[in-house]
Formats: sequence, structure tokens, C-alpha cells
Amino acid sequence: MWWDRPALSHTRSEEADDASHYWGCSVDKPFGEWNSFRFRQIGDKTWVWLNDTLVVDGNVMENYWDREQPLPAKGPIMLQTHGGEIRWKNLFVREIGAEEAKKILSGEE
Repeated sequence: MWWDRPALSHTRSEEADDASHYWGCSVDKPFGEWNSFRFRQIGDKTWVWLNDTLVVDGNVMENYWDREQPLPAKGPIMLQTHGGEIRWKNLFVREIGAEEAKKILSGEE
């Protein structure tokens, strides 16, 4: 829903957890193969695709640093790992304009 191509790709180490325990099915690729991710953030709503499978569908995110405050409208993009080796490549970012955001949020896309 963000772009015509994946937002980023990554490969995980053998020590990294299998994503299947989060989503009930195995959508990540085996160790050594590249996974592709696509992220969309509109306000506090988040969508994530892993290898073209929607795994987060419009979930509301909280401000991690101050849950009493809304998410910042702008700021840095941060990538993290939960242990083990990880590599990132082919990162693409674009802003979603107000009109496009309205269409997405109303289900018109």
C-alpha cells in the first residue's frame, strides 16, 4: 500500500526467531534468503507486509517514549533487530500526502 516496490529487504540469522509464531503461518524466508518488507504509517495507524503478506493491518501505534502524547508527525525512521545478524538493503521512503491518506483510510484505494 505504500509503494510499487518493497520498502526494504532484510536477511536474518539462524539465531533470529521465526516470524511464524507471531502470525500463525510461516511468511518469512529461510536463513540466508532475503525477505521483503513494506511499511505504511498514516497518523497512528500502521500496516506491514512481509513477503507480500499483510501481517499488520492498520494497528494503532503508541508513542513509545510518552504514551500520553500522540506519535510525532515527523521524525527519524528507526530499524531494529531482536538479536543475531541482520542486514538491510534497498530502502525507499516517500511521504503519503493528505489526499492519498484520506483515500487509504476510507478504504478507497
